[in-house]
Amino acid sequence: MARLTLNPDFSLKDIGCEVLRAARARALGERGDEEKSEEKIREMIVEREQKEVTFVYDSKDRINIIIPDLSDKVTEDKPDYESWCCDLAYEAMGGIVVYGCSS
Repeated sequence: MARLTLNPDFSLKDIGCEVLRAARARALGERGDEEKSEEKIREMIVEREQKEVTFVYDSKDRINIIIPDLSDKVTEDKPDYESWCCDLAYEAMGGIVVYGCSS
């Protein structure tokens, strides 16, 4: 997963609020408001022209498991996960997968 750089005109609170607005719009079936939120989120991202921005809406019928991009961690001198990972990371990743981001 690419890490985004937030436009300095916006804060983490701003992007978090807009994500929740998009979720609310989806729940209410308000496609226009959903699209407005997605566009606002794109405005908050500095590299939006160079990176693909994809919105995945969670649902009760879908299990989303995002496998992280570790291409900058796994190198010839660090081929095994023990060299860059730890128990805290394992537990955090497991918690995110099992409980999700919204619980």
